[in-house]
Amino acid sequence: MRNLERHFAEAVAHHGRAQAYARAALEALRHTGPGSGRRADHAGGPAAPIVPPVAPSDDPGSFVRIGTVATPLGEPAPLWVPLLGRGHLVLQSDSRSPVTEAVVAGVLRQVVAAAATRPDLRILPVDLAGGGRLFAPFHPLWPVRVMSPPVTVRDRLTQTLQEAHRHLAAVRAAGPGRRPPLLVLPLLLDHGAVPQLLAELQALAHAGPEGGLHLVIAGHPPPRGFDRRPPEPLALATHLLVNGARVRLYAPDFGLTGAAGGRLTLPVAVDPAPAVEAITVACRTAAEGFVAATGVTVADLLPESYWTESSAPGLRVPVGRAGAELRTLAFDDHTPHWLVGGRTGQGKTVFLLNLLYALATRFDREQLQMYLLDLKKGVSFNTLRPTAKDPSFLPQAALVGVESDREFAAAVLRHLDEEMDRRSALFKQHEAATYADLRAGGTPLPRILLLVDEFQVLFEADDAVARQAADTLDRLARQARSYGLHVVLASQSTDGILALVERQRSLLGQFGMRIALPGAHRILEDDDSARSIERGVVIVNSHGGAAGQDERLRFPNADAAKELLARVRHELWRRAGGVVPPVVFNGSDRQALPTATELGPHGDVPMAWVGRVVDARLPLAGFPLRATAGRHLAVLGNGPDGGAIVAAAFAGLALQHAPGTAAFHVAAFVETPALAEAVALARDAGHDVRQLDPAGLRSALADSAQRDSGQRTYFVLSGLDALGPALADPGETGRTTAEELRRVIREGPFRGTHVLGWWSGLDRLAEDVQGEMGWGTALHELVGGFVITNIAGDRLGRIFGGLPPPWTPRENRALLVDTAGHPPRSIVPFTAVRPAAAAPVAPAGTGAGRTA
Repeated sequence: MRNLERHFAEAVAHHGRAQAYARAALEALRHTGPGSGRRADHAGGPAAPIVPPVAPSDDPGSFVRIGTVATPLGEPAPLWVPLLGRGHLVLQSDSRSPVTEAVVAGVLRQVVAAAATRPDLRILPVDLAGGGRLFAPFHPLWPVRVMSPPVTVRDRLTQTLQEAHRHLAAVRAAGPGRRPPLLVLPLLLDHGAVPQLLAELQALAHAGPEGGLHLVIAGHPPPRGFDRRPPEPLALATHLLVNGARVRLYAPDFGLTGAAGGRLTLPVAVDPAPAVEAITVACRTAAEGFVAATGVTVADLLPESYWTESSAPGLRVPVGRAGAELRTLAFDDHTPHWLVGGRTGQGKTVFLLNLLYALATRFDREQLQMYLLDLKKGVSFNTLRPTAKDPSFLPQAALVGVESDREFAAAVLRHLDEEMDRRSALFKQHEAATYADLRAGGTPLPRILLLVDEFQVLFEADDAVARQAADTLDRLARQARSYGLHVVLASQSTDGILALVERQRSLLGQFGMRIALPGAHRILEDDDSARSIERGVVIVNSHGGAAGQDERLRFPNADAAKELLARVRHELWRRAGGVVPPVVFNGSDRQALPTATELGPHGDVPMAWVGRVVDARLPLAGFPLRATAGRHLAVLGNGPDGGAIVAAAFAGLALQHAPGTAAFHVAAFVETPALAEAVALARDAGHDVRQLDPAGLRSALADSAQRDSGQRTYFVLSGLDALGPALADPGETGRTTAEELRRVIREGPFRGTHVLGWWSGLDRLAEDVQGEMGWGTALHELVGGFVITNIAGDRLGRIFGGLPPPWTPRENRALLVDTAGHPPRSIVPFTAVRPAAAAPVAPAGTGAGRTA
């Protein structure tokens, strides 16, 4: 009795499900509409059934048609099986059979049609049986990354399955509430591969539909009992059991159960394979639609209205598209600092410019300030600073380093470290616990963004500069987020950073946002991810580069929008009004003496201005000429810059003195254009300038040593090495020029007399100042100021009376030494007297708007 009741209940259930299936089939027939018969895909070719334009779902690709099946009413109906967002398809067949190729090609053609509405679709095909022949007609999809070229060797199959696992991990990391991107894996496997992969395929199948992953697998051997269930049915999959030309459907989800409890199968008439030409045309159309749907322009990253956002809660900025969705990233407590990597020529600079303009249009200068450094000889930020041709600039830019060197970058880090200390004091003063609390209390405190492109240059040498920079950067990375400071480090990779080897994990571990462009190395845990992307795509990972957390975004090409960005920059500059221009450091630009306005008043002590200190504020670098021993300036080096530096110091002194209050004696034994300009400038300023030959120099030195004129007197000596034997000529006085010079060196400062001289080398200077034997007072006590150009640091011991500084000569740099004042400082020297036409500069004393 119980068996009869059970069989009766099963029969009732079977009858109900059959009726439901019949209704679904008839509904599919209704959607097919007029003309649901057969048509020719191309002239002279075989006919194929029309795939109805409206599937039994509002989401294209969620069901795909594979043929027809007989219904309980006796009429054939289109057979739609669930796929995108719903399940998988498995063919228990030989992967090379005509039926397999017809089904897979037809299914993929329908899936590709869904790309117009699902631009987050990717297809990773594998063909271990046919060498990729089946997927060749889909080649228009390869360049746009809808479909990858097929994998045809078993070794690379593993990489494809790993990509599937990464996809699922990224979906899980994104959390609920977001529609997952789609990843379809058509796998044409040989029978030998299937048994080894069953466990992994089963795991992917279980997690697949919910995570947007879908399998289309061929290669499972058909079951021995052809009309029975497959030997290894995959979860959430529809199975086609293929035996030659005979095909039966096994679909557990349909719930068709026989009286004995086994699953039933239904005979299927498979649709013929679509024509090759039709596939290619459809793929070309889909590729064009995909590009239109996923394309992103610079304009997409800019807001409709400028400067409407507050930086108090953080900085949020769109950077690109994930499919059709514009993705926004943040500088906040979770991802306070970013690490960006990509090999040369893959769009790193373009990506960074996109980021800067997207931020600059959202946050005004009161909300955000930028410190921008390029440590390679590039033009990353050249358009963001004022120039003679274009005075506009990004108002948020407080500092722009066009060609920065290591010392300047280290100085900027120190400056921001000091700013962090200043903000810490503000927290205590206003009793604020967080940056947001401080802002909420009304304290105007913009967020600061430091962006260092090619930051690895800072650590190329294992020296004091690298070690100090690493220490400072470590403090910023750990603490700056609390004070509204954020750091972006950009590089080709983090390899070869000697000073960071021991602390690389802890320091770079503070950079939670990782952005990898093609070829990026050691930015992500999985380096292979960055090798598989093309130009215009980045991988974004907000979990410190952890494997399985990657997201691919397309970003726009700023180079193609130069005119738009120029208009945006001009508009922002106009809105900012009289905002102070940024400090600009161009390491290759030759520098001229500033105007008298910028030099400003400097009290009673004249200054020999020789350049700008390589420092975040680019202050003027000078040597004070007080009335104490040793207040003379010697420029050392055998290049032409030495004479130009002396000439600039001479001109700067002329600008500081009122007419008639200073006398200048100029002896030029090596003529330079800069010295001629300085003579003309001093005379225009109303000063007495005497140009001397060797005899006149000896006489002027003797006269200065014997009487006190009551006015400042300066001897400007250019190229004393060229004077040669004339220095030893006693003349009519019986004292040589060298002897008179030594007397002025020792006694002159007390009478207001100072020497500004250029010597080619340290030995010649010592001989002229100390005598041939070098006895008596130490050189650094006789001459207290030195500007070193192309002499290495290990040859400077005589100046310091001990261990010399770690100085390496290089183009357009010098070392300023004041043996009685500041420690040695790297400077960009003044090598011209009259400045060329330049961009506007800030008022004197602001420390901004200056260029070096």
